[in-house]
Amino acid sequence: MDPISVLKDKIGTLPIDDYEICLVESRSFSTEAKEGQIEFSQEAVERGVAIRLFKEGRCGFGFTSDLGVGPLARIVAIASQGL
Repeated sequence: MDPISVLKDKIGTLPIDDYEICLVESRSFSTEAKEGQIEFSQEAVERGVAIRLFKEGRCGFGFTSDLGVGPLARIVAIASQGL
């Protein structure tokens, strides 16, 4: 199941007014060459998801870079505690 669906399922059980989900992914690639020869090459992908929950004018926030079901459930719990 994708992270957005997991979060929507978890958030859908909460008594809140509204919510936001932001999924971010960035990719980078770097290469170093010396005298025409590649010495180093690296590719990186960074992903993370943030949520904001809103209730009666208050806002709770959670973020994780681990998109597993457990960490996603934890950020929902953390954000709801902020309400």
